Amino acid sequence: MIVNCMAFPAGFGRAILKGAAEGFPPHPAERTSMGFSYCESGQVFAESWNLPKDMRAAISSHHDLDREPGLATRVAVVRLSDLL
Repeated sequence: MIVNCMAFPAGFGRAILKGAAEGFPPHPAERTSMGFSYCESGQVFAESWNLPKDMRAAISSHHDLDREPGLATRVAVVRLSDLL
């Protein structure tokens, strides 16, 4: 979320306010308002940093735990870090 907050402050602000008003968590609110969420932004950064493919997949899918069943531990770690 910090990535979108810093890179797209106006759009992120609108998304968060709309999500809060309508009861959506941040990532669907971003997708609805901005067309993408911090999951996709994180994947773009991970690619630019040349992180391994499995780490990029864990970053992009950390809100969809079933999408990458072979990476359950990595996805869970990314998800946990998201909560901190």
